[in-house]
Amino acid sequence: DFMSITRAAVDIHQVWLDYRKDPTNQDLRNRLIEQFFPLVRFNAERVWAKLPDGVDLNDLISAGVFGLMDAIEA
Repeated sequence: DFMSITRAAVDIHQVWLDYRKDPTNQDLRNRLIEQFFPLVRFNAERVWAKLPDGVDLNDLISAGVFGLMDAIEA
């Protein structure tokens, strides 16, 4: 429902704020990665569908997670 979506958005916003105060906090970084992992997977699957056979989906997802980690740290 709308309230739970709004509450989730507020919660993740607070995680961002807390992470910005303490970027060495791996637990907060991991929560952000977990939050946005479905987006990484979705986009990796979209790209993978257009690539030739032999390209491994898991390799794309791994690259996406590294990109996500870079984005979070930036």
